[in-house]
Amino acid sequence: MATTRWHKLYRSNVAAPPAVLFELLSDMPNYQRWLPGSSQFSETTDVEPYPVQLGSRYHDGKPGQSGKSWRGTVTGFQPPGSLDFHHTIQVSQLRATVDTHIHYSFEPQHGGTEVTRWLVLDIMMPILFRPLRALITRRFDDENVRTLAAVKVYAEAHPSGRLRINAGINDFDFKWRLDEGESFDTPECVLAFASGGLGAMSRNLHDLVRGRVCRGPWSDRDRPVLLNSWEGLHFGYKHEDIVALAAEGKALGAELLVLDDGWFGKRDDDTSSLGDWVDDTRKLPQGIRGLSRDIHALGLKFGLWFEPEAVSPDSDLFREHPGWGLTLAGRPGSTQRTQHVLDMSRKEVRDHLFERLGHFIEDAGLDYIKWDMNRPLWELGSDAWPAGRQSELSHRFILGTYDLLGRLRDRYPEVLVEGCAGGGGRFDLGMLCYQPQIWASDNTDALDRVLIQWGGSLFLPAVTMGAHISGIPNQLTGRSTPMRLRALVAMSANLGIELDPSTLSRQDKDDVAAALVRYKEIRRLIRLGDLYRLEDPFAGPRSAWSIVAKDKGEAVVFLVQPLASLTGLDPRPLRLAGLDPAADYRIQELDQTWSGAALMAGCLLPDPGKGDYAGVQYRLLRR
Repeated sequence: MATTRWHKLYRSNVAAPPAVLFELLSDMPNYQRWLPGSSQFSETTDVEPYPVQLGSRYHDGKPGQSGKSWRGTVTGFQPPGSLDFHHTIQVSQLRATVDTHIHYSFEPQHGGTEVTRWLVLDIMMPILFRPLRALITRRFDDENVRTLAAVKVYAEAHPSGRLRINAGINDFDFKWRLDEGESFDTPECVLAFASGGLGAMSRNLHDLVRGRVCRGPWSDRDRPVLLNSWEGLHFGYKHEDIVALAAEGKALGAELLVLDDGWFGKRDDDTSSLGDWVDDTRKLPQGIRGLSRDIHALGLKFGLWFEPEAVSPDSDLFREHPGWGLTLAGRPGSTQRTQHVLDMSRKEVRDHLFERLGHFIEDAGLDYIKWDMNRPLWELGSDAWPAGRQSELSHRFILGTYDLLGRLRDRYPEVLVEGCAGGGGRFDLGMLCYQPQIWASDNTDALDRVLIQWGGSLFLPAVTMGAHISGIPNQLTGRSTPMRLRALVAMSANLGIELDPSTLSRQDKDDVAAALVRYKEIRRLIRLGDLYRLEDPFAGPRSAWSIVAKDKGEAVVFLVQPLASLTGLDPRPLRLAGLDPAADYRIQELDQTWSGAALMAGCLLPDPGKGDYAGVQYRLLRR
């Protein structure tokens, strides 16, 4: 047997006084009033003596269930400042004994309390089983996060039972010094209310985002169908490869060719050249200007991929300006994806990026920019600011990014900018002010995208979500789904293509071309219509949603059935929503006419087809 130690610190700022939180966590027999049960916890019983004091013993976990209950002791009791617990847990499956110490501290802060929960585990288990230690620590980690979240939710509830929500800047490691005469603009907070349930609230938010958040000419335009080079070609291409890709895309109905990563510096993989925004003439002898000329000659728009906020250690920019990267003073700084993050709080950094992006917009006549950001911020430090202002950096970084995006939008309003951050990592209302569409996820698997886009639709209109038809097997999940399903799911958002069309079968090419024709017929409806979520993919064997025109004159219905079932012998009815009950609607694909009232009562019997990964789309026109 060997013993190892694992520990982790958890912090949360709670809008409640320390005495309230101390009382909540020391009142052990009544944990159930604020802590929901889980697979590891149901209640705390047999607390003696009670009220709790130093030395009180208790029975925790799931008392009465073998292997899921344990005895513990209160080892520290200093109201309202700190509270300590100790108990020993047996994990019989791994022949492990876990000696558990939990320390709470409650520090008054800004009218509330900083709650710190320090978990220390001494794990004794056979050396043979030590590779499985993470199974134990992960379970403890999940329970500790859950507990601290439950404390915050309950403690911040108003005594009447209504919930108070604290919105604004995340105050973790954040301070901002205001000198005399200065001001600070806090972020705007968006709240939505609807008496018609969650769907009505989503539609209110969608109207707000389309009409008030997204700005610039592209906020009120249909978006071009783009073909992105990444999943088709990655880093390995020449000028003629891109032109051939564009020609294939044009034949399918694409309207915009986007050249993704790999066109600049000496970028043959992801280990170098970020920040060196100059043509790689090894791959592109005619440069970006010559490539843009040839793409435009095909009748397509042309766009480029940038990651403006990032820099590679192996780049001319970093060698010339090592101080432009965010890093703590006196430390070399660590990388992720072999890259650092530029200090966007520096005006000279933003000016340099504005000049580089502006050069390509003007010299190559760019119509579109894909703005990527592939790593989080850490080791926040900058020699541009004194020691007392280092805690302002995270906010200054975002303000600097907004400043650069705003300058580009004002100078080049006709250029469409699409956001991306390791997929949808920065899909928020602030970025939508400058980027009216954002890549929802690097996961383009059709079935996963149903879930991703469904969740996104709670807040975001379909036109803001980039959704691409990609190749199979999917490069992330390895799953192979039919082209018609991939196209159907992408069509319900901001459709694009992410593959090499030359690799497709004749049938798949025909399916993509037909999907693009249909999409161009309905994309204005996708952009402006009201979304109705009909059947939840998280709750049942199929999912369905529809988009209905504001005047109720048109609708498009989507249904996805991942797995074949006997319901195919007797199709379940689908209840539509949002139609004019007094109007008649013709379903184009079925050549049937039904009243809106009948369709909303469930007269439509959708037939997604036989087999797994099936789906169907219907277009309804008011007669």
